Amino acid sequence: MFCGIDFLAGLLEGKDSGGTGFTHFIEQFFGPEYGRFAKELWKDFRCGLVHEYFPKRQGEVTWGDPTKHLTDFQGRLFLDARRLARDFESAVEKYREALLRDTGLQKNFVRRLGAIVKPPGRRCLEVGESCTVGSASIEAHKLFLPETQ
Repeated sequence: MFCGIDFLAGLLEGKDSGGTGFTHFIEQFFGPEYGRFAKELWKDFRCGLVHEYFPKRQGEVTWGDPTKHLTDFQGRLFLDARRLARDFESAVEKYREALLRDTGLQKNFVRRLGAIVKPPGRRCLEVGESCTVGSASIEAHKLFLPETQ
């Protein structure tokens, strides 16, 4: 989930923004309960799990014990995996809703996606364009948009 948050933060910011974008996404879409631990989530969990396959400081992950979720006990941050998964899904939906309303977010989304998926011979993907890379086809203007009946 932390890599997913990192990816979405890049879409939100329109660029690879590292810990700054990650903490911004947490604060904006996960809310204040997570926001107060945003830097620790980046450094200890995201970076720890990505680079060392383990949280950097003595973090604890529980399963189905939401009473410990986002508590700091003797320097150990506790996360409940089930609660984090539900809150991640909620944050993705909040971002999607914001993306549908905000043209600035849409431009950031396409800019970042275009930096990752580049049509042959082009610098980036533009709004409204389609691009096929291998077997994956991406239509930048249709991502995150509701299905039409």
